[in-house]
Amino acid sequence: MRHDLRSPPAFYRSRAFPPLVLWGLLAASGLALSAVPSWRAAVGLSPVLVWIETAFALWAGASSCVSACFDWWFKRIELAVPKAARACEPFETTLQVDTHRPVKGVTIEAELVDRYFELHPEGKWESRTQKYEQHELARRVVLYGGSTHGFTAIFTAPMPLTAHESMANEMLASLLSLAGWLVPLAGHAAENMREHGGYFVRFRLRVGLVRRTFEKRIISYYEGKTILVG
Repeated sequence: MRHDLRSPPAFYRSRAFPPLVLWGLLAASGLALSAVPSWRAAVGLSPVLVWIETAFALWAGASSCVSACFDWWFKRIELAVPKAARACEPFETTLQVDTHRPVKGVTIEAELVDRYFELHPEGKWESRTQKYEQHELARRVVLYGGSTHGFTAIFTAPMPLTAHESMANEMLASLLSLAGWLVPLAGHAAENMREHGGYFVRFRLRVGLVRRTFEKRIISYYEGKTILVG
């Protein structure tokens, strides 16, 4: 654990702060137009359109607030996962967290999941998820400010027997990444979806009710009379 003596950044310096202000203003405007029908009539917007705009602005504002809080609390969060592991053998994963300031109520969970695609008799591929292992690494602990904290989980690599490719998920991830500059959590979701198919490690970091998920894929392989890779 190392300590950083530099002063932590202010909340408004977060990359998510400008979108937070933007969506907050749009949400406030939508609520005002909903509350005062004469204002809504003056701008010529239907009630349904105002409600849709307000709901989306509230959701986007909440996602921006989550991102701004994580930027305020944490300097760096990095998930380290080996690129490959031999089937049925253990491998180690670590979530490294650098804090700007003391953070209370931190809970960290780790899972090993298989996200695969199953072919139905009618010829349609559908996504499926199977959880292999789960560990709780911290529960409502306090992380000291200006320090580096490491949380390690050990999993056993599964036998690679499922199908892991989907062009539809790849296209959706590309669309979400385009929206990431305006809605921060959309960009974060796109990063996770890049790992859409395969065996992957998922860490959930929660601070009170605020949560963010980090995922990385791992290749599981088996060498015997046949070579299997997943």
